[in-house]
Amino acid sequence: MATGIYYFTSEISLTLNAGGLKLGGADLALGAAARYSIVGVILNFIGAIVAGIIQPNQNLPYDSICDCTSILSNSNVCLQYTCITKRRERTCFPGRSTVITENGLMKSLSNIEIGECVLVINKENKLIYESIEGFIHLKRNGSFSFLLINIEIDDHRNITTSLFISSNHLIFLANDTELKNSLFASQLQSGDHIKYVYKNEIILGKIRNIDLTIEEGYYAPLTPSDTIKIDNVFVSNYASVNNYYLAHNVMKIYRW
Repeated sequence: MATGIYYFTSEISLTLNAGGLKLGGADLALGAAARYSIVGVILNFIGAIVAGIIQPNQNLPYDSICDCTSILSNSNVCLQYTCITKRRERTCFPGRSTVITENGLMKSLSNIEIGECVLVINKENKLIYESIEGFIHLKRNGSFSFLLINIEIDDHRNITTSLFISSNHLIFLANDTELKNSLFASQLQSGDHIKYVYKNEIILGKIRNIDLTIEEGYYAPLTPSDTIKIDNVFVSNYASVNNYYLAHNVMKIYRW
């Protein structure tokens, strides 16, 4: 039986049932053989996802979700699947991620306000406090996917922490003293070292492993230095552009 992966360039719904195929609200007349063939494709596709064989749209800026909306009586056979594919949003950090304010308190991004001063790192690799100038993007409600990066401290083996971050967000490596060697979070690997803050000092944090998680809301805070400490790790304000200084110069327009 044939298998395959589908994707769309905008938000589209696909509904398949015993009577035919509905694509974005339009009915498509299909013969029985065609319907069963498509059913087989989708069932194999969904089965492969469950088995971890296929990662749908892994390298595409889209996410797909399929739900069974009709089940055959007295069985586990699904008669109808409805699939929705939509453009992936730039999520950056969830609302539960934390920053350190000027008075030394830890505060979640969902509660931070424009004008509050938070801990950042400047181009001299020094810890300073700067105000939140705004948010590049922000959405308080909704569930979104993030990387969950688990970190341990080399000199303090009993200390571990976690960073929630989108895969396309820039993060600074530990040896990046001039903030020129940033990577997308998706490029990090177990064993890599990042800039971790422990008792007001920048020390090495080693990545133990990386998982996927779903969290509430997303926030992309902006500071004058274009850096910020999130969950005790120093990261860039930027995503999608893999050059910190290029993104910094582009954002000068925002500050006019």
